[in-house]
Amino acid sequence: MERVSEHLRIAVARCLADGAKNAAELLMDSFRVERPPQEHRQSFRLPFPPALILRGADWLLRNQGFDVGKGIDAERGMIAGRLERDLGGSAWIAALGSPRRDWRLSFTVELHIAEDEAVHLATSRLLPGWIAEFRERLEAHLRKSYQPAVEHGRTVHEALAGPGAASAWPETVLGPGEMLRRPFRGTLRDYSGCATEQQTRDLRAECGGVLPLGRQVFDRGDGQVEKGPLLRLSPNRNTGALREHQGTLICAPQNSGKTELLVRWAKAANKAGYNLFLVDVKGNLLRRLNRDGALQGEVYHFTTDPECRPGGTAPCHALNFLERLDPWSRLGIQRIRQLAEAVLPTDGLEQGEVKLFRQNWVNWLTTFIHLVLLDEHYTPFVERRADLSDVCQLASDENALMDCLRRIAVAELMELAEGREPPQPRLSDLFGEISVLLPQMEIVPEFADTQSLWGRRSEHSYRWLTETLVGLLRAFRSYGPLGDKISGANGLPRFSLEWVAGLDDALRPSQRQVTVILAAREQDGDDSRTILTLAIARLQQALLERMRHTGDRTMRPVLLLLDETRRIRNFRTNEYVSFAREAEAGCVVVYQSLDQVGDERQIAELLENIGTQIYLGSLVRNTARHLVASLPKRHRPTFTLSSGGADGMGGVQIGQETIDFFSTADLYVLPAGSFPALVQINDQPRRRPILVSLDRAHGEREA
Repeated sequence: MERVSEHLRIAVARCLADGAKNAAELLMDSFRVERPPQEHRQSFRLPFPPALILRGADWLLRNQGFDVGKGIDAERGMIAGRLERDLGGSAWIAALGSPRRDWRLSFTVELHIAEDEAVHLATSRLLPGWIAEFRERLEAHLRKSYQPAVEHGRTVHEALAGPGAASAWPETVLGPGEMLRRPFRGTLRDYSGCATEQQTRDLRAECGGVLPLGRQVFDRGDGQVEKGPLLRLSPNRNTGALREHQGTLICAPQNSGKTELLVRWAKAANKAGYNLFLVDVKGNLLRRLNRDGALQGEVYHFTTDPECRPGGTAPCHALNFLERLDPWSRLGIQRIRQLAEAVLPTDGLEQGEVKLFRQNWVNWLTTFIHLVLLDEHYTPFVERRADLSDVCQLASDENALMDCLRRIAVAELMELAEGREPPQPRLSDLFGEISVLLPQMEIVPEFADTQSLWGRRSEHSYRWLTETLVGLLRAFRSYGPLGDKISGANGLPRFSLEWVAGLDDALRPSQRQVTVILAAREQDGDDSRTILTLAIARLQQALLERMRHTGDRTMRPVLLLLDETRRIRNFRTNEYVSFAREAEAGCVVVYQSLDQVGDERQIAELLENIGTQIYLGSLVRNTARHLVASLPKRHRPTFTLSSGGADGMGGVQIGQETIDFFSTADLYVLPAGSFPALVQINDQPRRRPILVSLDRAHGEREA
């Protein structure tokens, strides 16, 4: 009863000091056991859950010697304590001068917590000093013993109270670099593994980068938007090399802002003097990019729109895919076959008997291209160069093929007659590839050193055998929708893919700034896919020529923006990006999901080796799974709440768990505004993922 008796002594001493001896005797008399209680109540609030308040009161009453019986009555939300002591021998009572020797006193306390969590304290006697001290000590004890609970008292209470105690819980959101410091319940969205502003200093706009990544932003979802600096794809912090040369993957579902990002990159690269090659799947990029002649340098536009013609009112240029192909050099022979491979799809033609059919079609198409180029060399065309319409003519018409063979035979005969040895491959070499297409008759008579050439077709018609090739080449006929766009006719406005690779017509480094927009519109179907695939194959050949000048600082940087990369037939993303890197060209591949890249091995290889990954909007399903699999595991604190303990209070045990870098819930909604993106840059040492916003409201206006 030390604290109760001490406060009673102080109260008596004050009465005596004031000369109120009778008041002192009445106060002492009111505490005697035989006197009926005179209840005194106080109400107050504490910033703690009810369960903790009751446990704190239980501990404090026991500590002061109160008998609390069975302790806390959790059902009624209360605790009661009773204290009885005989103070007859106390020296300060003798100061009263009372003849009474029996001073057995009692004091009871009842603490109850109402439904509105107000604390009601009732005592059997009036002792204001003790009541005030009890409140102070109770709050101090709770603050000292339950600091995590002080910060989040409601969370701890509900956790101790068990399931169903809370009806609604807000999300707990951890920002970049933050640590989980308290228990949580409900949904935790954890972005603590993302890069902080300090960790992206070398990507800031002033560090020399060209391509905008957006503004580093973190949106907690409660109106608090933490805006960081504008970031760009700056040169490598170790080597100084352009990061775009390491390749970029943009993964963006529909309506997530993919085209907007490509437009910004194209504008920024053009402004910095880059040569650009853009794939336009909607047919509107020229209008968006070159409004009022905004683009620097020369701008060329190839479109599969049948209403747009080279030389017409709308900007449109021709591209001859057979230009600069040497039918006799080993490199030229390889490139001719690459074109044939590009025309023919592999989908569904990679297994069994159909694989043999495709191989035959590739061989025949390769030979047709060879024959057209040989025919042009020996018998130059009038006012034009050979093009794919001539190849289509050979595939469509058996008589046209035989006439071509005979012209080449006559030309070789004349070469031999004049003492010149025709280079290889000769007509006889090529004829062996297509003899099975021609009837069993003499096609070319014996001449000079060449035996007569006979057809070996045993069944079916010529057109039955070549119909697949004709179907793929039909749009290239001179009167077809793409005939004049791939035409070699003189006088048409045209361009060369070597130009965009930074080379002139002699394949030497050029200072011309060139932008090529290839509008292979999705609505134009397989024809646009064929054009796109041919262009990518020829562009690769142009980059091979550029590779011969690697290290030449006078050459312009090159950036390839390949929107909807999945539409490119037979495209091996890993190989093409690696090839472009060797040619010092930045290659940006764009997919709606990672599933479009290929099988599991191809996806994993791409994510491990590509320089920059940009995920726009929401990451779901396999895209999220593949990204998480490519990132390391990490550790996060855990908090286990328990009741009991030596002091009668609850406890918090802190540990740690191993978790995925992101959960699928984290990636489903990126907390970076209305135009969010997650950027992952493969660097040494490794970088953390970066949350950015491409929303112009956050200041991304420079591109």
